[in-house]
Amino acid sequence: MSVQPVSAEPFTPRRSPSTVARKVFVYLLLLLISLVFFVPFIWTVTTSFKTLPDTVVFNLIPHQWTTAAWHSVWVQYSFATFIKNSFFLAIVITAANVFLAALGGYAFARLRFPGRELIFLLVLGTLMIPDQLRLIPVFVMLTNWRLIGNFSGYILINLVTAVNLFFMRQYFLTIPAISRRPRSWTGRATSRRSGASCFRSRGRVLPRSRFCSSRAPGTTSSGR
Repeated sequence: MSVQPVSAEPFTPRRSPSTVARKVFVYLLLLLISLVFFVPFIWTVTTSFKTLPDTVVFNLIPHQWTTAAWHSVWVQYSFATFIKNSFFLAIVITAANVFLAALGGYAFARLRFPGRELIFLLVLGTLMIPDQLRLIPVFVMLTNWRLIGNFSGYILINLVTAVNLFFMRQYFLTIPAISRRPRSWTGRATSRRSGASCFRSRGRVLPRSRFCSSRAPGTTSSGR
């Protein structure tokens, strides 16, 4: 007569009351801190229901609730156009940053070419220039190019940012490279390895993935 094995339930140790109390206290403290940072948004919403004289009074709750501000926004101003323009700019600039920053980040992370580190340092150096210092030169430049008064100038100066390039480069550096021997910046491999070696790394077989099959020329072993 065979005995059927019975799988034992995993043992979960109980937490001590002090541990639970400490965690509850930490979560309550974090909730209070988040509410402090949420106050400006609450103040903005409640102020929109105040009368004009009541907006200069330092109080959170309006003395007299009114929706006159909301009515004037939708009637006197083309607020729907403002929202449409905001969505258009947000979508276009986000898509451009994702695409261009991905290309630049991959180049700085995986391709070897002369002056790569110097160019990347120059890109990071632009982050140290305050926006207030670039405001007038950028305005003069866009004026000379006749890009003032439309979306073209705003999109042009926001196609890709140094911060997004840095983030994309760091992301590509976290992806492990497959090839052991580096490739030159021209795309030619420096070693004659078979295609099957793409699935091996230091003697251990790696699972096949789309990343292995779609590895672009210029990938190095160290990711740099």
